[in-house]
Amino acid sequence: MATYTIQIPGGQLSDKRKAALPEAVKDAHANTTGTPRDLTQATVLEISSACFWLHGTPLECHQIFVHGFVAGDAGFSYEPALRDAVASAVAGAADFDPGSVVVTISEVPVDKMKPG
Repeated sequence: MATYTIQIPGGQLSDKRKAALPEAVKDAHANTTGTPRDLTQATVLEISSACFWLHGTPLECHQIFVHGFVAGDAGFSYEPALRDAVASAVAGAADFDPGSVVVTISEVPVDKMKPG
């Protein structure tokens, strides 16, 4: 199961846009990897902008940060295409500039993704 955390700046998105973010991520993941969308989970965390720091300086932020943990295969990587697809989907759902969405993907071996 793929897991994504979407960190959004506090007070900048309506409840409708917040609700659209996980659905956009699930769609982007499914369309890129072929994995059924119900095997992807996404959580939205609304964080005050003072909680984002870069090089010791607080960001007055109009950025969204997404981090995904996805099953990886030793011989193939979805990472570049998946990163771009998720960034585009999140930017569209949030009505943010695409350059304001930062996506990182961690590919984890399939045997490490299984519960227990």
